Amino acid sequence: MEENIIKQLNKVLEKTNKKYDNPEPMIKKASELKKMVPVEYKEMLKIKPKEELFYWQSDYINSLFYAQGKFMEKFSDHYVYYGETRRYLPQYAEMSIPELRGYFTWRTNVRRGVIEKTNLSFVFLYSYELINGIGVLSVQNGYHKLLKIWKEYRKYDGMIDRYLVEWLKDYIIYYEMDRDLIKNIKNNKSDFVFILEDMKQEIENNQFKVVLERLNSYSSYKILDSKFFNLYKEDYTEVFKDVFHNITFYFEKYREISFFDTLFGNESYSHWVPFRSGIFYENHKKKFRECRINDFERYVCENGEWGKYAYLEYNCNRRLIGEILKTTEFFMRQFYNFSYKIAMKSSSMVITEVIENTVKSYCEINDRIDCYQRKKKKKVKKKKKKKEQLMVYEEKPLIVDIDRKKIAKIRKESQKIQEKLIIEEIKDEQKEKEIIVLEKPIKIDQSQSDMNNFIKYLNSEERDLLKAMLEIQPNEKLIVEKFNNMLSIMIESINEKALDYIEDNLIEIKNENPWIYDEYRQELQEVLE
Repeated sequence: MEENIIKQLNKVLEKTNKKYDNPEPMIKKASELKKMVPVEYKEMLKIKPKEELFYWQSDYINSLFYAQGKFMEKFSDHYVYYGETRRYLPQYAEMSIPELRGYFTWRTNVRRGVIEKTNLSFVFLYSYELINGIGVLSVQNGYHKLLKIWKEYRKYDGMIDRYLVEWLKDYIIYYEMDRDLIKNIKNNKSDFVFILEDMKQEIENNQFKVVLERLNSYSSYKILDSKFFNLYKEDYTEVFKDVFHNITFYFEKYREISFFDTLFGNESYSHWVPFRSGIFYENHKKKFRECRINDFERYVCENGEWGKYAYLEYNCNRRLIGEILKTTEFFMRQFYNFSYKIAMKSSSMVITEVIENTVKSYCEINDRIDCYQRKKKKKVKKKKKKKEQLMVYEEKPLIVDIDRKKIAKIRKESQKIQEKLIIEEIKDEQKEKEIIVLEKPIKIDQSQSDMNNFIKYLNSEERDLLKAMLEIQPNEKLIVEKFNNMLSIMIESINEKALDYIEDNLIEIKNENPWIYDEYRQELQEVLE
């Protein structure tokens, strides 16, 4: 009965195959299919590791995988597999025959240059072969194959980034390839050890504009957000360059550890296993090796054990970096006589003294003592001169040149337009009065602070708005409801007046919620009380 059904199905398929010129084999019994499985699969599964004693189970798995992989190194297959394979740490010994045939068929196509989407377990299995040197002509050939499968297959599944990036770096280290290749791998360009390497070079070349940007990302105090820094960016950069070099000199002379290491920590040791998250068999453990990535990261293999010596990002002294950046700004604001001061809290009196002396020396040499207030007075004088010129211009008499020959004609026509002239003169007088009101000069009391003069210039509604915004937990919704459509107009008016007196905007609107800049809150609170 079974044979008759198979014969009938084969007849139908035979006709179809002839029609579409398809020489595929006909349907066969399960017993016949077993006979068609290549014998290499059975022989491979019989292979066991040569070593009789393994201290760890993982050592046995790694050794078994390597032995079976080398046996199947040149094998190829042609098989249609529609199954789903999901295995953690996939290995030949745990896979069924259909799964194995599906994998080796996919691998055959990959070796021919065709990388198709498949089960992720197959991609990892192929990667294990490459890191173990299975199916590669040389170390370089293995690296390029691993790099290719990562770049090509990540289009189908980005999950491989998590593993392949790490294995590519391990491959370069373990097989002693060119260290610069590590920088070309995604996620390794921004590695902490490479940033330290670049920063050290930038410090030696006095490229402190870039150094400050790097330090800002590791600092507890964000200097790049400071108003003073953005007003005097070049000055601050020059001062900080001197500060950094002077503190470095002090540490070299009086401390056992360098200033650079004080900021970023020193070399830490940790046990390292190459290709930790994969299956990897080391067949030359006893060989001593050292791989130096740069001055901040190196790997050593001694007595069969690997160790990693590296600077770690979490050892970075963010608090000290922040203190140095802020203390430098504190003394610059002081010597520049900047209107708004910041609090300074330093954990090292010696470093504070070095910074103060450095800033003072720079200010004296470059004529920066009291420069902010001097600059401010110049602006006030320029404003006064412009207003005086406007006043003089408005008071100039109108000179009319009359042709005496036509005076008679003028007299006759003057009475006709007398009323019109009188009306226009009245309108002109009103316009002049309006202009005088608009050009009303700003009153500045030199005995009062800029903030005091500013508050006197505000009307009662504007002061109420500022008081509401200065509350400990201001209710933005109530503020918007209270001042309704006048809110944006009032904020614009307050900021315009602030520019006249404190030379800066006072209020910012973010996500439709207004807020006062932190550096002005305390002084504004004191003046409004």
